[in-house]
Order: sequence, then C-alpha cells, then structure tokens
Amino acid sequence: MKTGKMLAVGALLALALAACSAADSGDDVTDDTSDGGRLAAVSIAQVLTFDDETPVFVRGTLFSDADGVRLCEAIGESFPVQCLGDQIAVTDLELFPEYAELLVGDGEVRTSDGEVAVVGYYSDGTLRIDPTAADAF
Repeated sequence: MKTGKMLAVGALLALALAACSAADSGDDVTDDTSDGGRLAAVSIAQVLTFDDETPVFVRGTLFSDADGVRLCEAIGESFPVQCLGDQIAVTDLELFPEYAELLVGDGEVRTSDGEVAVVGYYSDGTLRIDPTAADAF
C-alpha cells in the first residue's frame, strides 16, 4: 500500500474514532446508528436537507472532472465515467492532502477507490472540507 494512501486511511480512521467518542458522550449526532449506537456517516440525501453551515460526516464516492470535485451517491462505470444520484460539490479538497490523495486514476476524470467518509461544513449544495468540523460532534 502506498504511503499516501496509508496516511489517508489513518486520517479517516482518526476522524471516525474522534466522532465515535463524541457519540459515546450521549450527543445525538445522527439517526443513522446502524453500527450499534456509534456515530455513522450520513448519506448525501440526508445532507441535502441540512441547514447552511452544518458540520457533517458524510459518505459517498469522490469524483473529479473538468467541472470540479463532487461527492456522489454512485459512480457510473460506463464510458464516460459519471457521477450518479445525489451529489454535493466539494471545495477545499486540495487543502487537505489526506483527502486529495483519495482521488485515483489517470486523465481528466478521477474517483476515489470506493466509498469514503469526509468531514466538513455543508452550505447551499456545497461541502467545504474541514476536518475541524469533527469537533462539533
């Protein structure tokens, strides 16, 4: 496994553990407790219903093309590769290498290798990546 991917995985695990410890404190962060009561990342569809400047821990597949970066519900593998279903524009990804390195592939279109969970602030259809948002949980 490449060092960059190992760091990204480590960063995501640290965020998940931090979020889990917040959830153990009794704070009701999300109603998605399918993992036995621990904090779980919410879906893109759920985030789209949130108010502006809401801290979120959301899951999806990262997708980058000429139009920018998005978090997608699904990826269509046919040519050309497409972002499908609910989606959120993503900003500030380049400020956090542990997230930016999740995008793989050659050429103009790149995606994460499967579903990922990211932390940030949601406003008006856009997710601003910011790991400090985990402190709100």
